[in-house]
Amino acid sequence: MTADNSCGYHPQISDLGLLHDGSAGRILLVAPQPKDLNLSHEYRVLHSPDHEVSLRPGIYWAKVNGEMNALVIDGQAVPGRTPMPPEQVSLEEADESSLGVIGMDWLESWWNEALLIDAPKFPASGGAISKSTGRDTLIMRRLLTGPRWSYVIRQDGRTVTVSESDLEPIPDVPAAESWLRETPASPEAFSAMVTRAKLNKGVTDTIFSYGVTKTIINPFQFKPVLKYLDSAMERMLIADEVGLGKTIEAGLLWTEMAARGQANRVVVVCPAALVPKWQREMNERFGFDLEHYRTADLRRVIERLEAGTLPQNFAVVVSIQTFRTFEGLQQMEELNFALDLCIIDEAHQMRNQGTASLKLGLFLRDVSGSLVLLSATPLNLGNDDLLSMMRLIMPGEIETRADLDLRIDHHEALQALRRSATNPKVSNAQRLQWLSQIASARMGRALRERAAFKKLEELLSTDEYSVVSAPVLRDACNQLHGLSSAITRTRKTEVHTARSVREAVNAVVEWTPEEQAFYDAYVDWLRQIAQVRNLPPAFALQMPLRLASSCLPATARQVLGSEKEEANDGDGSPTVVRGGSLLSAEVPPAHVQTLARRLAGIDTKFDAFSKALRGSEMTGRSALVFTFSRNTLSYLCRKLSQTHRVAALHGGVTPDERESIMRRFRTGEFDIVIATRVASEGLDFEFCSLIVNYDLPWNPMEVEQRIGRLDRIGQKSDKILILNFSTPGTIESRILEKLMARVGVFEHSIGELEPILAESFESLNELVVDFRLTESERDRRINETIAAVEQGKADAAELDEHSSKLQAEDQFGINSVADRISRGRYLGQIELAHLVADWARLRGGSVKVDVKSKQLRVDVSQEMLLKIVDWRRSEGQTSAEVSRVERAGRAKTPLVMSLDAEEARVGGGSLLNGHHPLVRVASRDFKPHHVPRFATLRATADADCPSGTYLLALAAAGWSGLRSTSELWVEAVDLETGESRSLEAGALLMTSVAEGTLTASHSTALYPNADLYAEQLLMDLEERRHSEQDRRQSENDALILERKVRAEEVFKNHQRSIRERLVQATSQTVHMFEGQLRRAEERRNDALARIAQCAHSSLDLENLALLQLEVI
Repeated sequence: MTADNSCGYHPQISDLGLLHDGSAGRILLVAPQPKDLNLSHEYRVLHSPDHEVSLRPGIYWAKVNGEMNALVIDGQAVPGRTPMPPEQVSLEEADESSLGVIGMDWLESWWNEALLIDAPKFPASGGAISKSTGRDTLIMRRLLTGPRWSYVIRQDGRTVTVSESDLEPIPDVPAAESWLRETPASPEAFSAMVTRAKLNKGVTDTIFSYGVTKTIINPFQFKPVLKYLDSAMERMLIADEVGLGKTIEAGLLWTEMAARGQANRVVVVCPAALVPKWQREMNERFGFDLEHYRTADLRRVIERLEAGTLPQNFAVVVSIQTFRTFEGLQQMEELNFALDLCIIDEAHQMRNQGTASLKLGLFLRDVSGSLVLLSATPLNLGNDDLLSMMRLIMPGEIETRADLDLRIDHHEALQALRRSATNPKVSNAQRLQWLSQIASARMGRALRERAAFKKLEELLSTDEYSVVSAPVLRDACNQLHGLSSAITRTRKTEVHTARSVREAVNAVVEWTPEEQAFYDAYVDWLRQIAQVRNLPPAFALQMPLRLASSCLPATARQVLGSEKEEANDGDGSPTVVRGGSLLSAEVPPAHVQTLARRLAGIDTKFDAFSKALRGSEMTGRSALVFTFSRNTLSYLCRKLSQTHRVAALHGGVTPDERESIMRRFRTGEFDIVIATRVASEGLDFEFCSLIVNYDLPWNPMEVEQRIGRLDRIGQKSDKILILNFSTPGTIESRILEKLMARVGVFEHSIGELEPILAESFESLNELVVDFRLTESERDRRINETIAAVEQGKADAAELDEHSSKLQAEDQFGINSVADRISRGRYLGQIELAHLVADWARLRGGSVKVDVKSKQLRVDVSQEMLLKIVDWRRSEGQTSAEVSRVERAGRAKTPLVMSLDAEEARVGGGSLLNGHHPLVRVASRDFKPHHVPRFATLRATADADCPSGTYLLALAAAGWSGLRSTSELWVEAVDLETGESRSLEAGALLMTSVAEGTLTASHSTALYPNADLYAEQLLMDLEERRHSEQDRRQSENDALILERKVRAEEVFKNHQRSIRERLVQATSQTVHMFEGQLRRAEERRNDALARIAQCAHSSLDLENLALLQLEVI
């Protein structure tokens, strides 16, 4: 430290610490160009080439009354000159020869000529706020160019250089205890802060996909979402029965991940016939645009991977048939092709060893972060379907049947314990025996350390047991289930408690002699064609024969050449045949044409249909009429439009037209809608209670799917009328009626039979049209099919009994959805609208939230538009909604969106949800150091939280461990009584935010002693953090132990199997088996290493805000 009132010389100009000794005076740098002297105040620079500098390099200084003045001679200003020894003298002793005095003379001489360098606003390293993004950045280095400062910063994963004017300082963050003294925020701003915290922190105790899709959602369909949130399970099998909406469940999971920014690259893989269905349902229900990729598109993916230009975001659907024959899978994997989410429909097709489908499944498993398999195949240990699918979703953990058995070794005892939950006759002694069996299982030593096991020990430690404890017991059993996080399966019997009654009315059509004669002659002609051409009967006859049974006048018109065959939309049969194309080259015999002409004006079937519609029970009901044939559809439209308001849905109707027809049908503008299967897929007709099967499909499951359009959650009528037409004179009527009756499709749902009876149903096509069969042979085949139906029913019942060993009881998932919704742990539409409105205010736009009509009107400002465009470019986002927002911004037209999922579903239009572009940008674009920290608001009391004044502390808790989570915590106190009200007031706050019902309090005055209560609440949050840290650490340790034990046991299974084969090995194969042993041990070691990486865990807590809440 230099003495005051002294001067001197310092030879090392790199040692600029000298300049900080004392208050800032005049500092002058003599150099060829300006340099950063690491000062926090202004200084000047003299351009040395313009002057003759006779001094040696170094620092010439004088400290007068605590003020430091200095002349810095840079070495490059006087090249070749060497520094002198250091010098320091007091001002009293200094003279004209003193170096400090000489330096000050030159400083005075040059000062006015020198370039002024303003004091830098930011240090050479540290933090700042980027004005363009509003986010924190890290300053890596400071640069001086002429008199201007610039900074090298780390921003969004990039290192860039920005001007000083592009940054602003990070303001000091006041202590949480002082937040009560801040200006109270508005309800909208406070709500937006909470919503941003939900979205940006990805809180796992909140459902982002609730109420934000344009479809009727049932609670059980959120079970995959809950498993994803609660267990961090990124791979799962959804094995619901047919007709329960596995596609919707996958869409909800995609919606959940998209709102969290975790589904940027998505691929759906499904059978080719289901590609249009996936495209339509994902678009109309969830707002996702799936692009259909074919082989050429997959080749372009490889080209983009090689060029490094593969988009950051894409959503595509590829057929299994296309993907499994694509030759570039290995190349894609080598080029690090990666997906965030892969959904495989009909996943049981990937079950067979050595097949291209299984190879595709393994490829998708290895390149996908999250993998979702959909299959209605029953959970059956007796076949390899389940094992094959488990290999895909639990690689390394389940590879063999022995590995699967290890997972469920304790399930028999666990199942017995779970079933006893509501049985008061079972003693706790018996329950403890089952618990002991669980502890003695191969995984027992790990299971004993789990919190759920200890909860069961505590629950059963006394002789008394109440069924009130049943939920606790069941939940604990579910947590100990070895496959609970990997499989979700729901059956219709579990969720449809009060279903509508199906009442079938069979309209038997008695053809006139003219009609019967034409039909018989037409069938004989078809038989002759098949015999002459030696064609398979099913191929030659199916479509013409079905049309004749469906609509005889349409067939007659084709025979006479007055009507062309229209494309059929199919009925779900495995073989959709274009038999009519065969007839186009044939000339109908003269007698067939003559009989066709005699049918002019005759249609007994339509007359019966028209009469039925006029019946008392049919009157006043909206009718949905199904047919397999577009020819029949066109005929019915022509006839019915004369007396009814009619619309048609077929494969040629555009999505916009479909939406318009559905909207108008719901509002009563149409009496009848005539539809084919393909056109009606994915549509909900729960407002309709009359279905007409104008022709019966040849597959009973198609009948089930037709009725399922109406018989679904939301059906208002207690009775669904099913009007079936059959014609005794047709060759298939006896077969179909007999089989339909035995299956029982018209009385109740048969979804559980489809996977079991699929092969039996497929054989019906040939059975109906194979005229090579004698009547006795045909009867025998019919009886065989009926026997298969009966056996299928028995198999279904047996599988139902045994499958519980493989699946956890998922009723807790349904209850968990209701519990989270009741506590406001979801994203609400009004809540999202307030977030968008808050962002619009920041960026010069305007928003009108109409709560009554549940609509959001956004005037997109130029600044908002620029932010949307920047986001699209940086994220690689392309979607219809992005385009819609940008068009509105450029055209300066209002953007109108619905804030109600049901209204959007019924009336069409855009729906605001968690992955909407406005929400995504609004959640990120804000001023993080100016967020609301305090508010005085008002909410409406509910049954749990009575009127009063409460103080709440809101915080974000983040747990990192084997199962990482993020949550919003609320601690609350009743300011009038001092009682803790954390659960009640916390639930009311979160519900009010989600529903958008928070309002400003009439008074902003603080309640007496609010500051003391605030300190206590913050302390309570910290105590809760410590308690939760200990609890979660204990459970994390138990899960780590469980995984270690399982890895060792799996290794032992593999080791035992290989050694058994090694005993029988020949000299040529022994090396192969020894290599397998080494690789098995390497996999075990790798698994243990990965597990060890998760051993460290921690719980951090970030205080967010304080709230004084007046509840009225």
